Amino acid sequence: MKIIYVLSESEQAVPLEWIAKYAGESPFAVQEVLGLWRPFLDLSTVGRGSTFRIYHASFREFLRRDDTVRSAGITLGQINEQIANQQLRAIGIDLD
Repeated sequence: MKIIYVLSESEQAVPLEWIAKYAGESPFAVQEVLGLWRPFLDLSTVGRGSTFRIYHASFREFLRRDDTVRSAGITLGQINEQIANQQLRAIGIDLD
């Protein structure tokens, strides 16, 4: 679920590697999850790579509902903190 929530917090299409980095998962694990969730995703080919995004804004809104997030066992705060920490590490700031 963390992989899908990381993707849902991106407002634009992102490559698999981006999702893996910000979810803290292997590209292989991300690829497996994206394959399972493919009916809900928009896939675009850019050059030799692909980008992914949540297909409908209404599905993103569903994922962000409090009851949906709670049932997934995560918080959007945790997801956004994980993304922010990865971005800080990318520019050389490590909060750990």
